[in-house]
Amino acid sequence: MEESTKAFSSAEGVKVLSHEEVVRGDEVVFIGKLKNEGKATARNFSIEVELFDKDKKFVDVCRESLYSTTIKSGEERNFKVSCGGCRNRPVPTHASYTVRLASSM
Repeated sequence: MEESTKAFSSAEGVKVLSHEEVVRGDEVVFIGKLKNEGKATARNFSIEVELFDKDKKFVDVCRESLYSTTIKSGEERNFKVSCGGCRNRPVPTHASYTVRLASSM
């Protein structure tokens, strides 16, 4: 697998500081760190990880809702997005990914 792309984005002042892909048996997870660089407490958002094949064609998306999580101004928070995976439904083969925050409610 090629080295994954690193897409940093923000929503409501929250930025993705870092992330990495980790394979745990049949499961693929993406772990990283968020930081709220805004002035207000951030809440009610989700993290999406889009998977792409070697030709940059979209193959799947994994999401983690953070609706019960709050991040105060200046605070950092770890995150994990699981992409499941099992013998009957493995995580699609992918060469790269992007991480982004979906907007708050």
